Amino acid sequence: MLSETYANIYIDINGQKAPNTIGRDLFLFYLTNKNIMPAGTEHETFWTFSNCSTEGAGCTAWGILNENMDYLKCKDLSWNGKKKC
Repeated sequence: MLSETYANIYIDINGQKAPNTIGRDLFLFYLTNKNIMPAGTEHETFWTFSNCSTEGAGCTAWGILNENMDYLKCKDLSWNGKKKC
């Protein structure tokens, strides 16, 4: 059975301080009937990592799982390839 999403949760890691930009200090998570999931996982179909640099919401999983925000500096990163600049 697939998880159902009940809400989108945005976490701002530095509060009201700038830049307040999705993918930089504001990150998207899904509240499901099973858990809380970061947006932009490898198999994501809506907020994808490939759109991370333009839309930002798909960056959350990358930052957590790869322990970096190199997507802000490099455009050639991928889930199945390069993970760091």
